[in-house]
Amino acid sequence: MRRPPRNPLFPASTDNAGHKTRVWDSWIDQYLHSLKARQCSPSHIVSARYRLAHFVRYCLDNSLQVDTLQRSDCIAFLASLQDSTLAQWTIRGIAVQTRQFLRWLAEEGACADDLLRSRDLPRPALPDPQPLTVEQVRAILAALDGPSWIDRRDYAIVLVLLETGCRRGELLQLTASVVDSGRATVTAKGGGTLTLHLSSRTRRAIRQYLRALREQTGIRPGTEGALWLSAKRSALTREGVLKLFRRLQPVAGERVWCHRFRATCISWRLGDGADSELVRELVGHRSHDVIRHYLKYSESDKRKLLEDTSPLKRLG
Repeated sequence: MRRPPRNPLFPASTDNAGHKTRVWDSWIDQYLHSLKARQCSPSHIVSARYRLAHFVRYCLDNSLQVDTLQRSDCIAFLASLQDSTLAQWTIRGIAVQTRQFLRWLAEEGACADDLLRSRDLPRPALPDPQPLTVEQVRAILAALDGPSWIDRRDYAIVLVLLETGCRRGELLQLTASVVDSGRATVTAKGGGTLTLHLSSRTRRAIRQYLRALREQTGIRPGTEGALWLSAKRSALTREGVLKLFRRLQPVAGERVWCHRFRATCISWRLGDGADSELVRELVGHRSHDVIRHYLKYSESDKRKLLEDTSPLKRLG
């Protein structure tokens, strides 16, 4: 087998260290190829590489080899993550990816089995909803209210995200047929299905995007084809959505990502009195425990509103 190129994530300072690095590089590359063979997305593979970089660095720093790994070594790695300055959700992601990698190594016969168990993993971080404000959303929509088909596309995307609270992967599954039906069934996180419902305002924005696309490029997406197109006239990708969020960051005055619109959708609906069960069904959450975190946020909004409009303020 041709020796894989040296991975710049794991630099070597000596020949011996260089050999150990190349051994780890080879296993990482084979694991990533297995993910590709399972049709994992390119963004997932990139994420896996950088998450595993933490584990490989730890092994190299402690002279640990694949065939000599012990369960105590892996537990010590998790402890080192907890002592780091990384965010809790990042630590959880690294730990889960490392366990998946170790299980793959065991299947390949490269290391002992059961080096990390599910109960060893850190608990998932509690949800920390960060909804956008009304002023931020208005500023975003105003910035996207332009004549080009790209502007029209991005404007419609923001309305869809805000109204449905859908995830990025769910957004990209939409087809042009949603304009007429007003709803679409998509594959949700975990493999289940989720029905997205669009209001007349959002559907009108999508029609304006499709009209601008047709007039400016001559492209008319089929009812079953991808709804959102990129500047290269191909189907919009996850990375393309990230570019949109980077475009919105200066407008919002802070970082914007898909779950911020999701949090905004849930928090605003709950704050306006929507039933929590209906909202849970709308966004595809399986547990009511997650919705409670948004309920707490909307209740704090209510307290502030009640205080700001208290009749006692008239008394001076």
